[in-house]
Amino acid sequence: KQWYQRRVAITAGRKAQAEGQRYVKETWKRVKEREKREQELERQDGERRVKMLLQYKDNLHKTQHKLKKNSVRKRKMVKEKETQRMAVSAEDRFQATQQQKASQKKSQFESTQREAK
Repeated sequence: KQWYQRRVAITAGRKAQAEGQRYVKETWKRVKEREKREQELERQDGERRVKMLLQYKDNLHKTQHKLKKNSVRKRKMVKEKETQRMAVSAEDRFQATQQQKASQKKSQFESTQREAK
């Protein structure tokens, strides 16, 4: 009877040990799966942040390029307006000079006409 009780106890112990090992393996497996999921989430979050920073950098470069382009265009327009103003001014001066010369010639002609009489 004692021998049988020992055998039952040993069998029960082995069974409990196997069940304990199975429980430990399952628990360890769940822990590893959870860690793996967390690492995957961290990796995805890191990728998302890097992508966001690269997009921000790209947008910044595009904005700088647009500002530079607009600045160049604005300077060109100011220069063109200044050139046009100078051209108009020069043309006005030329016309004024021509009118002045014409009036001088007219007054000279009139004065010579008066003297001739």
